[in-house]
Amino acid sequence: MEELVSPRNDLVFKQIFGNEKNTEVLAAFLDQVLELPEGDLESVTLGNTHLWGDTWYGKQAVLDVLLTTVSGRMIDVEIQVRVMPNLRERLTFYNARMLSSQPVRGDDYSVLRQAVAIMICGENICASEAYHYHFELYDERERESWSDLLQIHILELCKLPAEPDGTGLWEWVKFLNVSTYEELEMAEKLDPMIGEAATVVRHFNEDEEARIQAMMHEKWVRDQTTWRNHARREGLAEGRAEGLAEGRAAGNREAMERVALSALASGFEIAQIAALTGLSNDEIRALRDEQQSD
Repeated sequence: MEELVSPRNDLVFKQIFGNEKNTEVLAAFLDQVLELPEGDLESVTLGNTHLWGDTWYGKQAVLDVLLTTVSGRMIDVEIQVRVMPNLRERLTFYNARMLSSQPVRGDDYSVLRQAVAIMICGENICASEAYHYHFELYDERERESWSDLLQIHILELCKLPAEPDGTGLWEWVKFLNVSTYEELEMAEKLDPMIGEAATVVRHFNEDEEARIQAMMHEKWVRDQTTWRNHARREGLAEGRAEGLAEGRAAGNREAMERVALSALASGFEIAQIAALTGLSNDEIRALRDEQQSD
C-alpha cells in the first residue's frame, strides 16, 4: 500500500480546514480548541489566504487558514511540522497584525474583536508536558488578565498522551498525528466530524497529481531544513551563535559565499540559496561556474 500523505502535510491540511466545502469540519475542530460563546461557530467565513508561487521556493507564503466567526473574531490556524527560527516572534507579529487590521477610520477601539492564532507544531517549543497551551496578556504574579483580545494557542503533536484524556481535542490531535492508513481508519471512528476530515485525506491520497505535489512540498521543506542547519553550522564556525541571520546582518560576504558553494555542491536550487543568503541569482551562478571550472 502506498505511503499515506498525512493531515500534517501543508497541502492536505489546507484542503481539510481551508476549503469552504469543509467549514463544518473546521468549526468542529475549533470548538475543541477554543472556549467560544455558543453559536459563534455556526457560521465561519474563510479569509483570503496566502498561496504558493509558481515554484515551491518562490514566494515562500505560509499555507494557513484565516477565518472570521459570527461575532467577528479573527482566527488564524497554521501548522508547522518543523519549527522554524523565530517562530514565537513571527506568530506574535501575525497575531498583532490581525488585531491592528480591524479598525477603520471613524471607529473607536470598542469595535475590536479577538484575534486568535492557533499553531499546530510537529516539534516541541514549550517546556512543560502539556500538549495544549493558551497564552494571552496576563499578570501571573497578581493573577489578573489585562485583555483577551490577543490569544495564542499552541498544540504540540509530539506530546499527545498515548491514552485518551476524555477530551474531544485529544481525538483531533490523534487524527492529525496519523501516518498510516491503519491509523487513519482508527482515528475516523473517534468522531463523525473527524470521519469527514479523514474522507478528505483519503480523497487527496487517491489523486495522483495531488500526491506528487504534496511529496514535492515535503521534499522542499526537508531541503530548507537541511540547508538552514548547514547555514547555522557555517555561522557557528565564524563565531556567530545565531548562524546565518547574524552572518548576513554583519555583512560577512565570505561566509555567505562559502555557504552558497556548499549548498550548490549539495544540489540546492539557485533561488533557494539566494533567498537564504542574500546573494543575487547572478552572483550564485558566477560562484557555480567558478566551482565547476576548478
